Amino acid sequence: MSARTVVMGGGISGLSVALLLARRGFEVTVLERDQAPPGELASIGDWHRPGAPQTRQLHTFLGLFRQHLRTHLPDVHEDLLANGAEEVSTGTPAGTTPAGTEDLAVLAARRPTVEWALERALRREPGVEIHYGTSVRRAEVRDGRISGVRVRGGVVDADVLIDAAGRRSPLREDFTVLEKDEDCGVVYNTRFYRLREGVPRPPLERGVTTMVAGDGFGGGLFYHDNRTFAIGIGRLPDDNDLKALREAEAFDQVTALFPEFEPWLRPDVSEVLTEVVPMAGLRNTLRGLAPEAPVGYGVLGDALCTTDPAFGRGASVALHQAVLLAEAFAG
Repeated sequence: MSARTVVMGGGISGLSVALLLARRGFEVTVLERDQAPPGELASIGDWHRPGAPQTRQLHTFLGLFRQHLRTHLPDVHEDLLANGAEEVSTGTPAGTTPAGTEDLAVLAARRPTVEWALERALRREPGVEIHYGTSVRRAEVRDGRISGVRVRGGVVDADVLIDAAGRRSPLREDFTVLEKDEDCGVVYNTRFYRLREGVPRPPLERGVTTMVAGDGFGGGLFYHDNRTFAIGIGRLPDDNDLKALREAEAFDQVTALFPEFEPWLRPDVSEVLTEVVPMAGLRNTLRGLAPEAPVGYGVLGDALCTTDPAFGRGASVALHQAVLLAEAFAG
């Protein structure tokens, strides 16, 4: 019988590695502190994950992410396309994909949409358990090896523990050491919208994005799945005047400064879906295993390294790590 594997975290890294391992015959239990995604994608906008605030920010899933989905999780890739995600080339202006640029295509989707599709696939796998609203308090270690994890109400047995619980993982300080740490130097403010039915998609500068620059700040419009899009405005952390961007009135005043956004924001073209969501305290970090880390403990995703979330780099890194870890297990 294969080793029982516990995955802490039900985000992109946790769901991906759990799915890849389950398909290699491992018994997998996923423990996620937030609540389960809705059954229907139409309700995904109401799914809030306090443990992963980045899910409410704009995203692009880069070529590496798309290629790993196509190669290692083709059913998830197909499910996303069947449910409103789109592929767009970044090698040329939007809408054209000449020969030789296919690998430059990105996946246009909201972060919660991608997690919804991964979780949906994982639920179909035999030998998998998913427990939501469950936080790991500490790891159980016996003779230098992982033996389980303690949660409220008892211990979940495990031979292998994969820490995909993000930068707030309760085990990160115990079993990893910080090797690099730098401030990203930016605070993001993001608002989501949806194109109205029957309205043609306005032009994009390149791929799924249109980028703009102001005096000491910048922004981007990112197209996502099912006719949704988001605008994010980034400011310097010490720019106190632009703290007002977290308020809808100030945010709308700034977005109105850019003619590139105007075709998207006309009242007859789109509707607002969310309030403005700020995201601060962002750091580029890299961690390594501590000498005292027990045998059977692995770490990936934001629990291992964090990056400036612009363009969804972290999602690509997380899926790449999940593929490498699953291949190592298979070997």
